[in-house]
Amino acid sequence: MKNYYLGLYEKSMPNTLTLEEKLRQAKAAGFDFDLTFGLMHTAEKSAEILVKTLSMQPTKRQTITPDEFRHLAKDFGVTLPEEFLYEK
Repeated sequence: MKNYYLGLYEKSMPNTLTLEEKLRQAKAAGFDFDLTFGLMHTAEKSAEILVKTLSMQPTKRQTITPDEFRHLAKDFGVTLPEEFLYEK
């Protein structure tokens, strides 16, 4: 008999689950990270997972503060609407 690998597509899981919860549920069901997200299939999928995992970190990379935006706007000679410049 031939062996087959079964995968679990993360979008088939409830939207109410966080990525961490989806990974924990997949692991509990016996799936591994690679099969769960099909990383072996596309570079785009790998990039999507990277973005998702980085977005879950408490500190963000490449975050531009409102003051840095103001300085950039001044350097480029553009006006930014102040209502869009706020700290998160």
